[in-house]
Amino acid sequence: MDVTGPGEHLKENRWDCRGCGDSSERPEEDYLFCIRPDAYSHAAACRAIPLR
Repeated sequence: MDVTGPGEHLKENRWDCRGCGDSSERPEEDYLFCIRPDAYSHAAACRAIPLR
């Protein structure tokens, strides 16, 4: 899981899953504080990422 973008108080942040290829839906509107919980939720539920 990668979370990238210009920073916490700016828009245009996004998350991309390396396992299944899914990503945030509207990166042009995503603030970092909004996408972090979504990224964590996806990582916890994504079946493409093997658990150790």
